[in-house]
Amino acid sequence: DGFSDDQYLAAVARPELLSITRSLRWPVSFGMLAGTDIVVRASTDDASPLAADRFSIGYRMSVLTTATGLCVLAHLDRPSRDALLAAIAGAGGAAMPTGRERTTLETRLREIRNRGFSTLDRRRQSTDATSIAVPVSVPGGPVRGAITLRFAKAALALPVAISRYVPAMREAAHRIAARAGDPMP
Repeated sequence: DGFSDDQYLAAVARPELLSITRSLRWPVSFGMLAGTDIVVRASTDDASPLAADRFSIGYRMSVLTTATGLCVLAHLDRPSRDALLAAIAGAGGAAMPTGRERTTLETRLREIRNRGFSTLDRRRQSTDATSIAVPVSVPGGPVRGAITLRFAKAALALPVAISRYVPAMREAAHRIAARAGDPMP
């Protein structure tokens, strides 16, 4: 009756994201695949004193150039990943890697799957930022989205950030997946 699965998952995710932000202070978002893009479904940018840039609900991002997108892409099953990459190529929105670049992408996706998270550095409007994303997957089911934490690259080294932030993010992702595992009434 007008309440979608995406909205339900965002409602489930929001309290977990707020908990991470209260503890770690950095902004956290929950992104989901929507067509050939990642869409922000929940965010704590409004609650984080350290959010240099603000991403509103509904903000669309590239699958291939964001930590969230790469995390989701890496955790899709092979047929779904191939179909998504073909759809992105067909849409012409992003330059699709071919040849050696495709091999490099596949290697990177394999590394992300093995580690269980993705990272990405990028220049934002006001600072250099690093993003860390962990997948949200219902056990035995497909990846539903990713939790992504953004922090100022100058604030701490990536290995330190991974050791401090990834465990809390994984716990939150497990709680979201457990709550989302029950079908909507």
